[in-house]
Amino acid sequence: MTTRATPEQRMQLHRAALYSEETKRGFVNNLQYEVLPKLSSFVERDDADAKHARTATSILAKIIYPENGDATFVHLQLRIFTEIRNALAQEINNGMVEVFIKGSAPVTMYLGEQFDSDLDIAVYINPALPKTQFDWMHANVQVIVGQVFASHKQLIDRTFFISRDTITRDQWLLDADAREAFRQRCIEGFGAAGLMSPLESDVARNLASSFSFSIKESLAQTDKVVRITEPHFDYAQKFPLHRSPIMCTVNTTVNFVNRDFRMHFDITRMKWMFLAPSDTEAGYKRLGAEFVDCVVPHQDDTELLEFWEARVKSASEPESEPVRRVAWFGKEVVIPTCAECMMNIWKMLFRYDSPEAKHAARMAKYTRLQQKCVK
Repeated sequence: MTTRATPEQRMQLHRAALYSEETKRGFVNNLQYEVLPKLSSFVERDDADAKHARTATSILAKIIYPENGDATFVHLQLRIFTEIRNALAQEINNGMVEVFIKGSAPVTMYLGEQFDSDLDIAVYINPALPKTQFDWMHANVQVIVGQVFASHKQLIDRTFFISRDTITRDQWLLDADAREAFRQRCIEGFGAAGLMSPLESDVARNLASSFSFSIKESLAQTDKVVRITEPHFDYAQKFPLHRSPIMCTVNTTVNFVNRDFRMHFDITRMKWMFLAPSDTEAGYKRLGAEFVDCVVPHQDDTELLEFWEARVKSASEPESEPVRRVAWFGKEVVIPTCAECMMNIWKMLFRYDSPEAKHAARMAKYTRLQQKCVK
């Protein structure tokens, strides 16, 4: 099955999926959609598959960001952050948008620890904009994010998973020596954890390959969402989302109210697929390691409102500025301040329903940050 399709064929697929009145799988132009139940809340998983995925994510991060500070592989992730910021440079300078790295990465920078998670990118549009202007900006940001993710997937595919005889050197992310070094470290790291990297062989690559997809609200059934195989993202047909171990997803259905806050954002993800042992007849299961995420909140998202409230306050109280520029593996990045990182962890402790082990780990991280940053 191929994921190549014209914009018109993609539109037919989306129309059939969004207006489907049945709970089933369907096909349009050889592309699949599936109608699924809508989730009513956000709950972090802690089953065996989730643990395998976290292990694989950690292996990849430790290879890309080694303790010795070698920056050979950082372009595999940081290019996405750089490209999104470059594309939105004018909006950033005009105070309409901020793009920064959030989550575990800035916390490890402040603690001086090795980064071992996925790269979380945030694109925060100023919620003070009139609603029509905000919605227009949100739609355009989502197009840019989709184009950057699709083009980056294409580069990773060409670097690792497509015959290098068919492409030129300027289409690689790493040169031949760096590519081989990364491949060997992945094979060894995954193997030591009882997992199999898609870089191990052509067979492993094929077994780990998956289609990219989007998740959207059903327009026919209010309690359903639809998962749609994507041949390409909006206005990104030049970057077809071929089936490979690098899977991109876009979810526009996250809209939960929990206690005193609202989570309402679109999230674009890139996953690095791999194989884990399974009791099934095949003996393996295809899973995805989180690689890069990018969230674009809607205007009523609580974290977005709190971020820009701090940004406005910083005009008279500079210490309230929520982000700062730092150097990380030789690259300039924008991250939350240490105080903002502490506040974000505190919010996660009491706003999210997390497995006990993750809750305890976050509390320990908060304590270490407090000791490091509070004078």
